[in-house]
Amino acid sequence: MSINFIIFPLIILLGLFLGAADSARNRKTFIILVSFILLLETSLRSLSVGSDTMNYYDIYNDVQGKSWGMIWDEFIGRYFYNTNESDIGYWIFQKMISMVAINWQMFVFIANLFFFVPLGRLMYRYSSSMTELVFAYILYVAMFHIISLSGGRQLYAIGLSIMAYMSMTERKYKMALLYIFLGMFIHMTALLFLLPLLLSRINPKYLKTIHLFSFAMVPVVLIFTNQIIVLMGSSIGVDKYANYGMSEVQGGATTFMSLLLLVSLFCYLTIKKTELQNSRALANIYLMLPLFTFFGPLIYSNGSMIRISMYFHLYIMLLIPLAVNRYTKGFPRTVTYSVLIIAVMALALRDGGLIYYFYWEEPHLLYNLG
Repeated sequence: MSINFIIFPLIILLGLFLGAADSARNRKTFIILVSFILLLETSLRSLSVGSDTMNYYDIYNDVQGKSWGMIWDEFIGRYFYNTNESDIGYWIFQKMISMVAINWQMFVFIANLFFFVPLGRLMYRYSSSMTELVFAYILYVAMFHIISLSGGRQLYAIGLSIMAYMSMTERKYKMALLYIFLGMFIHMTALLFLLPLLLSRINPKYLKTIHLFSFAMVPVVLIFTNQIIVLMGSSIGVDKYANYGMSEVQGGATTFMSLLLLVSLFCYLTIKKTELQNSRALANIYLMLPLFTFFGPLIYSNGSMIRISMYFHLYIMLLIPLAVNRYTKGFPRTVTYSVLIIAVMALALRDGGLIYYFYWEEPHLLYNLG
């Protein structure tokens, strides 16, 4: 049975219970409880859950056997002499947490705090009702949570990119650069988050034009998908990323791409240029739209490219409510969110959803018993 048959009702029931007296305090409580549930889900999963979980478990065991001196030598070799392509910052991150974590499950729980805490802060800052939060977390579980159930490095880099975004909105650009810099050592793709920082320096009156231009670039991205991926990988000197663009275009993922483009178009039509000029906060979140409109179609080449655009399309959890709230009020707004929540859950569960096992259900994987 899919774990989401349990997760979705839990989110809705918590929302109904705490939303009966909607307040900032109850919304914070909701975020904490839902985050805790998702943290438990990720940390108690079997190694068979998620495409890269077994690989990260092997890395965990490997790093456990390395001394700090060995890791430092690898760090110098990687970033000063380019002797390998490993993200040594992740090794350091893991080694530090392992000083207090006594096993793999505790490591995953502590490490995933570096994503779920920033995500929770983001949700709290930009939500104005419990209904918005319920929708946002349902959408997160349906579309994005598989990343936290599959791997590790990029999840933590995305968490640091969220912190960079929060600093950017507070005009703390040096702190934002620091978070991106730290994220880069964990996963090189964190450098992509330099783009929102650059766009945030542009006059908001140009954002709609940039957004429209990103739509015009979608056919170009689809035609030259592999070439763009190779260019991105080569520009940071990492062949393993460039190799994604060397393989045959897989195609598919049209539902996901269509959803991103529809959300982008909906926001383009509902959010006005004058609003962007009058609200720097709105402009800062709007600038994610042209970025995921451009990078989203890269998934057409390889499913792994979803991790590239996720730095940006994660923010549709906030952008959709911003757009919906401009068209509806009162009871019609509640109906709209209800329809959206049902539609998202139906899409997520249409093929049965993610099959989940707890680690104690498959102990032979954890302890390599064959």
